Amino acid sequence: MLNVLARSQTLDLNFEPVFFPSIEFKADSDFPGWIVRPESFFWRALEAGKVQPNAARLPGAWALFDTTDKPRPGELIYEDDPLAELISSLRAAGAVRRSQDVPDGARVLISMPELQREVFPALANLLKIKAGGASIRVPRAMEYSFLGNLRYPFLGDGLTREWLHDQVGEFDRLVAGFRLNGVDLYLASTRHVSLGFRPLIIVY
Repeated sequence: MLNVLARSQTLDLNFEPVFFPSIEFKADSDFPGWIVRPESFFWRALEAGKVQPNAARLPGAWALFDTTDKPRPGELIYEDDPLAELISSLRAAGAVRRSQDVPDGARVLISMPELQREVFPALANLLKIKAGGASIRVPRAMEYSFLGNLRYPFLGDGLTREWLHDQVGEFDRLVAGFRLNGVDLYLASTRHVSLGFRPLIIVY
């Protein structure tokens, strides 16, 4: 993990080390500091089996979390985004769809398949992450809630939703809402000017 963190710092990326303890949350859990909880939609989806049974469990692992500030209200661009150059190059190459609505470097208007197929492999290559050394994805809803409550309250700010890793059925994904407790559901193929992403590097 330290090697990946060092490379990210050399590239001026905004990753910070975080630890997810191996614990399982319930709607009525009384963990210290866990104040703003996912809204009832998440717990109903979990109870109905629409999300994976382990969706409320933290992985018990170290990770590197992207701490880039969300866009300010009324703006579409993540402030001082160090991933802008990478995203811009992918749009210029046709790997990520371009749009006249946002600059090429904007981390909005990108679908989940584009993240998994193009953006995260390019980021792994940039950080020289070898196969099996780490995985890059977006946070799960419970990871997002855990970090937002204990360390990064800005995750609940602004008007930009962010992709979450939790899959619902074959075609849908959860997304983090405008507030820290907000959880919504989008088609994985969705591209929207108010839907962005935040990489999480799970280190093995």
